[in-house]
Amino acid sequence: MIEEDQLKLNEWIPQEGFRYEVYWPYQDTMNPDTDPITVEVKLDKDPKIYGLTFITLNFLQSELLWNKKNEANLNRAYYLFDTDDILVGTTDKKNIESIIGDLIKQEDLIKRAFVVKE
Repeated sequence: MIEEDQLKLNEWIPQEGFRYEVYWPYQDTMNPDTDPITVEVKLDKDPKIYGLTFITLNFLQSELLWNKKNEANLNRAYYLFDTDDILVGTTDKKNIESIIGDLIKQEDLIKRAFVVKE
């Protein structure tokens, strides 16, 4: 059973002015403190689908440590962000909805933060 404040996965969630979907292809339960997630957004006034990946600071720190220790990564102590990545504290429902709402209120941020999927 999903709690009201729990993030729903793989289904479109309506909000005022937009809908969003959190893509989660894994069987494991999503951890909002450590797991990066891909979110697709549809604006009510725009037929395009926009994509954005939310990366948590905890995930980034664990990746940096893993890269530093793993010989296959040549002891890299960096993480290369894609153009549609955004660094967040957590990927919980309240935070995701707040961030999307903030970004879509400012059209220049939509173009900077999101990648057009369709």
